[in-house]
Amino acid sequence: MTAVAATAAPARGTHPNPVVRATRLQFVAWPSTMIWPWGILALSFLVNLAIFGSVDDAQGSWTGGLMSIYVVQLIGNLQLFTRGVPFAMGMSVTRRAYYFGTWLCTLLESFLFGAVLVVLRLVEDATNGWGVSLEYFGLGYLRSDNLLLQWLVYVVPFLLVASVGAFIGLLMARWGYNGLLTLIAAFIVLSGLAVVVISRQAWWSAIGSWFADQSATAMFAGWPLPVAGALCLLGYLVIRRAAL
Repeated sequence: MTAVAATAAPARGTHPNPVVRATRLQFVAWPSTMIWPWGILALSFLVNLAIFGSVDDAQGSWTGGLMSIYVVQLIGNLQLFTRGVPFAMGMSVTRRAYYFGTWLCTLLESFLFGAVLVVLRLVEDATNGWGVSLEYFGLGYLRSDNLLLQWLVYVVPFLLVASVGAFIGLLMARWGYNGLLTLIAAFIVLSGLAVVVISRQAWWSAIGSWFADQSATAMFAGWPLPVAGALCLLGYLVIRRAAL
């Protein structure tokens, strides 16, 4: 009985839950998931700080440089599925476990990144824009005195760009650049049809009024969430049924 139990036991350093194993596999590549996003963000911040510091009458305004970390997140998640899936399958990780493990890792990173950005915003406020009236982390009109809402404003866009990157990465992993180009073509056609229908029905003013009635929190921490969820579900269907 002891010999059988020893044979069935998982190897040292492994975990019996395949999703947890897949999540640990993602954290092995922590330099690319941690250093690159924050390195690019730090570089962008220093450039903006130097620009504002060189101007005597700089006025406080959001520079938009914070978007750099979201762009890196999108690219990173794209590569997790164009390159990561074959590697994971070579490590005996199933596609389903890899998908859920990757998303668990993405959730943890997004929650952590959002918390760090909230702290940086508080430091920015306390130092009067880093001493040069620079509003880099404050997000302009997206600023909220409720720190939980501010955290969500940072976190949900991370989930949105991650879902976009994951979905595009899965299409490329399954169908290559033909899949990507097909997606772009479909987007152009559907966008054109939408513009035609909206114009013919004279819906532009109604759509503009709807956007004007939405709060900044709803636009960045509310509506993007179901979009991210839908893309996550579509990605699961692709990775579950397609032979990658």
